[in-house]
Amino acid sequence: MYHEAHGAPVESLRMTMPINVREGENARVAGNQFAPARFPVPVGIADPRERIAAIRALVAEQRAEAALGMIAGVSGVLNRLPASVTTSLFGSMLKGVDFVTSNVPGPRFEVFLSGAKLDAVFGFGPLSGAALNITLFSYADRSYLGIASDPSSAPDPDLLVACLRRGFDEVLAGV
Repeated sequence: MYHEAHGAPVESLRMTMPINVREGENARVAGNQFAPARFPVPVGIADPRERIAAIRALVAEQRAEAALGMIAGVSGVLNRLPASVTTSLFGSMLKGVDFVTSNVPGPRFEVFLSGAKLDAVFGFGPLSGAALNITLFSYADRSYLGIASDPSSAPDPDLLVACLRRGFDEVLAGV
């Protein structure tokens, strides 16, 4: 929708998302344990049910990638490299990405801080070289979006948010 509003419709966008690699004994260990997945997602499918089904299948394919089991060994090697090398490596990987997205499952129950009930939680992820980062954070019985955008890529954030809202409304209407 956003691209169409600018007269530049696209059939797909390149997305990066973290794939959780916690399993077995590491399933309950705190900290980031993920592998970045980068793949094109179709946005030109008109029917929202078909579009979501296609994206769901792509994500399932990424999560089933056999190489994810080797991430611990690769991470061990990367952790030994100078920060300048790993920064350059990951920075170059993200140059061909249109947007980064993540789904962070939060607590399914209400949380209190110093006795005050937490009303909402918005997760924000870094742009990491992409034009847009959208992070969905679930809390209790709701979900919240944190949206970070590069003003040189999305100079009209109000239009961007309106297009995202229309997209969500379209998908939810088809459920």
